Amino acid sequence: MKAKYAVQVLGLAVVYLAAAKLGLSLAFSVKQITSVWPPTGLALAALLLLGYRAWPGVFIGALVANWLTHEPAGVAAGIAVGNTLEAVTGVWLLRRVAGFQPGLERIRDVVALIGLAAVASTLVAASIGTLSLMAGGLLAGGNLGGAWLLWWFGDLAGDVLFAPFLLVWLRPERRLREHSWEALALLISTVAVAGVVFFWPLGSIYPLEYITFPFIIWGALRFTQLGVTTVSLAISVIAVLGTAGGRGPFAGVASIEERLVFILLYVILITVSGLLTAVTVSGREAARRRRHATRSGANSMTGPRSGSN
Repeated sequence: MKAKYAVQVLGLAVVYLAAAKLGLSLAFSVKQITSVWPPTGLALAALLLLGYRAWPGVFIGALVANWLTHEPAGVAAGIAVGNTLEAVTGVWLLRRVAGFQPGLERIRDVVALIGLAAVASTLVAASIGTLSLMAGGLLAGGNLGGAWLLWWFGDLAGDVLFAPFLLVWLRPERRLREHSWEALALLISTVAVAGVVFFWPLGSIYPLEYITFPFIIWGALRFTQLGVTTVSLAISVIAVLGTAGGRGPFAGVASIEERLVFILLYVILITVSGLLTAVTVSGREAARRRRHATRSGANSMTGPRSGSN
């Protein structure tokens, strides 16, 4: 048991570190503050599935990731504490307040994930992290408000994008295997259209960002939560990369903060809309299966019986 726990903690730390390196590549004005922070969603999903005891993996991964950016040890430790408390707080809120179920098959689970985890728990890391940077002399007091907002938005986006994807993909559905070619067609067409919108000049001229919505609906109707989380993640990553590179419908926004707000609202809108649609579809399928099981049970009880008069 101890060996299994050690492997889980070490594995989480390594994956967290890799996700952090990816997130730091999207940093704006301060190298520790990124437009999207994937480790936030990873840490939340990991603690939801593995339990609170996996928290050292989050702390170690965050500590090493920040240490590799050549921060003072105290600053790196402070940021790591904030990241760890953020994940623990998010899990506590989801479990104790909302009775959260990781399958995201209820509307209350989707709302709780966004409101309690993505919006509320991320306040912890943003506050502790920016204060740690200021205490270490890496952030001027006059820039504290803007840095805090960017940090919070980045963590919020990490929860919205990556936590649902990880939670759902660790519970794969049979339907994806039965319709693998359709799933591949959905993914390829989504990436192609999103690439046109957020990387080609056409997307900078015309407001085409919402032509990606049919793919969200396609994923929800055919593959429920599994399809929605995959499609929304693909669209959102392309949107963030394109905007960061100065392309797409949001690239013309004046300030970095405003650009990030528009991207974040877009990401939340497509993800939450898709998840709520998927909840409705999966709920109807479950009700249909229950009705079928009830009818089958009734038929078996009223069917032909042998016996003598």
